[in-house]
Amino acid sequence: MVPVRIGFIGFGEVASVFSKAMRGIGVDPLMTSATKAFFKRSFSLGLKGAFPEKPGSFEEVVNFMEKQLGRNLGEE
Repeated sequence: MVPVRIGFIGFGEVASVFSKAMRGIGVDPLMTSATKAFFKRSFSLGLKGAFPEKPGSFEEVVNFMEKQLGRNLGEE
C-alpha cells in the first residue's frame, strides 16, 4: 500500500474502512479498488523521487507518467 496522507488519516485507512462498509451492504467498491491500483502504479513509476517538491503544474506529472509508462511498455 502506498502511504498517501490526507490530513491526519492515510488514504489506505480511509480506503479500507470505505471498502469494508461498501462490501457490508453488498456493493463491490470498484472505485476504491481502482484508486488503490492507480496509486500503486503511480508509486511504481517513481513519482516520489521525480517530484520531491510540489511540481509547477499537473502537466509535468502527466508528461513524466507518459514517459515512464512508455518505457515500461518497451517504447523509447
